[in-house]
Amino acid sequence: MRLNWDEKRVEKRHLIVPENPEILDPNPRGNSRGGRGIAILPDGRIAVATYHSLYLFDSNLTTKEQYTHNLMVGLHEVFLSSEKVIWLTSTSIDAALEYNLSSGSVISQFWPREQP
Repeated sequence: MRLNWDEKRVEKRHLIVPENPEILDPNPRGNSRGGRGIAILPDGRIAVATYHSLYLFDSNLTTKEQYTHNLMVGLHEVFLSSEKVIWLTSTSIDAALEYNLSSGSVISQFWPREQP
């Protein structure tokens, strides 16, 4: 959603639903639907985590990239650690993933339950 704070109005909305693959969800009011974690990149793009993907939008909310990985399950929070690196929490498997936005690959992974 893009807001005009001066005029107190919504300028644009963007529906975020799971796709690629589509998820059939018996509780679509937040279970697998919607944006879960959001970060603004230095170049103005917007990173939004969904249930199993990371989307990059431009400032007009046009989808520019979609990233997915087998470890992206139940994504929630995101943290931009540098211009091209973002951390994602994959809560369904209790993991944190360091993801490279340039290469589209996982740099490192942290599994607290697996640590001695």
